[in-house]
Amino acid sequence: MENTEHGGTAELGPGEVMDDLLHGELKLVQHVKGYRYSVDALLLAAFALPLADGKRVLDMGTGTGVVALIIACRATPIRVAAVEVQSSLAALAQKNTAINKTVPPVEVFDKDAMELEKIFPPDEFDLIVSNPPFRTSNSGRTSPLPEKAAARHEVLMSLLPWLAQAKRVLAPTGSICLVYPVDEEKRVMDTCAGLSLFPARKQYATDRPDGRKRLFLVELKAEKVETRLEPDVPIETDAGKFSLDGHK
Repeated sequence: MENTEHGGTAELGPGEVMDDLLHGELKLVQHVKGYRYSVDALLLAAFALPLADGKRVLDMGTGTGVVALIIACRATPIRVAAVEVQSSLAALAQKNTAINKTVPPVEVFDKDAMELEKIFPPDEFDLIVSNPPFRTSNSGRTSPLPEKAAARHEVLMSLLPWLAQAKRVLAPTGSICLVYPVDEEKRVMDTCAGLSLFPARKQYATDRPDGRKRLFLVELKAEKVETRLEPDVPIETDAGKFSLDGHK
């Protein structure tokens, strides 16, 4: 058992490790092997944080709960819910919620986000964030580890019904925030257009300052608005990798 400064304790199971997040502001239990969060989750959290105050927030495909916990910690939402289909990851998200004791606490649902209508009523959330599997099931090399495979490839979901489920529980004036590799941008935006989801903001993450675009972030709304392009954000600089320092 490990004690944390957040008031919770954690029984670390076999193959689990506790890591610092946000310079120790949060503690995160992850698997040593299997899915582990990466910079895309931090970028998504930073992109969504300005929208979260006073909002009902849903994290679709929360993994170990990283984005949901950051929003609950750094913003002032009135509710944060998180859905994860992989029970092994949902259990870690529940453990991380218990350790960190955010206000409000993150509500973790060990459920399939492809069936959100069975979990939540329509118009339930003002802000939905998602760092979904990036690649179609038949593209690229799929990890031999099932947890990683389902987190990175569309093994347990596909993009069109995923976004349709998100729109179903989104309040009429709400926002959906996504992060994807830049080479998936056309597929994502074509899918959004087919569902009448329109870009309100876009941002690109580059490998270095003024470098190659690697990821794109988009805020979607169910009404047409003028798209605002945010300044590019570098994933790595001479000072180190992207962090949420200064983001609230």
